[in-house]
Amino acid sequence: MRVSQLQIDGTTHRVETPTDAVQLISNLRQLDSYVERYSDVEIVKDGRVFRVPEFATRIAAYTAAKARDCARNGCE
Repeated sequence: MRVSQLQIDGTTHRVETPTDAVQLISNLRQLDSYVERYSDVEIVKDGRVFRVPEFATRIAAYTAAKARDCARNGCE
């Protein structure tokens, strides 16, 4: 399934970004913004979140870098 195929029906969808964040999509403006920023990526439902398999490597790298930074500087 592609992100552009999400049903905009009053439901809020949580879709991964290339970081450890998710973007909430509940209307066409938010959907269009996501597609414009990240392209019409393939998504896979995983519980309450839609995962983006092509982001997996970037998310892992981001999370590892964030952990190193927290270890070095502390986290709030």
